[in-house]
Amino acid sequence: MQKRKSLILVLASLLLLGSTGAVNAAAPKAGSICTKLGKKETYLGKTYTCIKSGKRLVWNKGVAIKVAAPEVTPTPTASPIPTPSPEPTPTFVFPPLEPLTEKAPTGFVDLLENYSGISKVVWSEIQKLALEGSTKSSFDIEFGPQTTLQSSVGKPQDYFEKASKLWANYSQPKTTKAFFFGFADLSWVQGKNRGLGGSWFKSEELAENCKNEIECNSFGGAYKGQGQLFIGVSTRERPIWNLGWVRGNLAHEFTHAVQYTELGAPAGAKLPCWFAEGQPQVAGQAIGFETLEDYRKSRLAWINQPAGVLESYSPDSILKFYEATGGSGNGKCSQSVRSRVYDIGYFTVEALSAIKGIQSTMDLVVSVGKGVSFDTSFKNIYGISWNEAAPILAQTISRIYLMS
Repeated sequence: MQKRKSLILVLASLLLLGSTGAVNAAAPKAGSICTKLGKKETYLGKTYTCIKSGKRLVWNKGVAIKVAAPEVTPTPTASPIPTPSPEPTPTFVFPPLEPLTEKAPTGFVDLLENYSGISKVVWSEIQKLALEGSTKSSFDIEFGPQTTLQSSVGKPQDYFEKASKLWANYSQPKTTKAFFFGFADLSWVQGKNRGLGGSWFKSEELAENCKNEIECNSFGGAYKGQGQLFIGVSTRERPIWNLGWVRGNLAHEFTHAVQYTELGAPAGAKLPCWFAEGQPQVAGQAIGFETLEDYRKSRLAWINQPAGVLESYSPDSILKFYEATGGSGNGKCSQSVRSRVYDIGYFTVEALSAIKGIQSTMDLVVSVGKGVSFDTSFKNIYGISWNEAAPILAQTISRIYLMS
């Protein structure tokens, strides 16, 4: 099992926002020439950023300095197949979001150019589908005798149903059992697991996935037509905004149930693991965070992780990550980088969703479930081979990390 690693991130540059030091002789002014892309200067209550306009580097209009938001420490529940999905756990102060001139990409030809428009088009589409679709699975929810959710989370069924509506055009389990458990209820959930009469998840795996009261994670899938979700619940009290991770985990795990239903097997057995986990992450994050602003904040928490074992966020490093996590194959997932399927895999599937819509990603799953290879399915859906698409995606994901 992959342990979730706590990643402590502090944006030291924000500490400079309150500085009242001497003003440079060449004070930044909107539209005036600057020398270094991405450089920031504080002047008269605004933070100016050096941006590219055509072929020139110029100062933007500046963003009024605001009081920093409270620190966020997301510590979400992990995901399924067969290893749980971690969430970033930074101590992170979010800067004001600068207004962007956003244009949604129309294909691979302009994906890199319009990377900043990805998040809006994907979040908007998922929110629309999750409200307008029809629920196709009925949910039987049980809580362990000592397990409770933080009241501000809301009703878990609401988020399960949103995920069901999102995937209304696809095969789903007619019934889905969801067991909520904490560390104190391990024996209870293991008994529930054994009583199902069959499951992709073993009772001992549930214990390995719930190490203590704080670190207790989740599995989700479907077995012989029945959805099976084992939702680990941490006793840690979370800030209101941070609860989006909890809600998103519910949609993430049910998306696995849809994957398993279409494939007739665990997703990791037939899909590259960057995709097997990246797809549920897109659905979960977009459903869990109910405003575009919060969705973008959640993305920043992932983006501002250090590269760690990847060494860098260069396009070459992203390509190596794809290869280590299955490329266009399946059953291959290097444990040394597996935890990054939940952010790099997420942003990769998000980019594909921006090009062809979120449902194109499940169309790919359906095709693989019918015995068509991932590579052929990918080309049929996106009009380009994986080998041609991977370098473009790698450049785009690299730019998301280095320019956001």
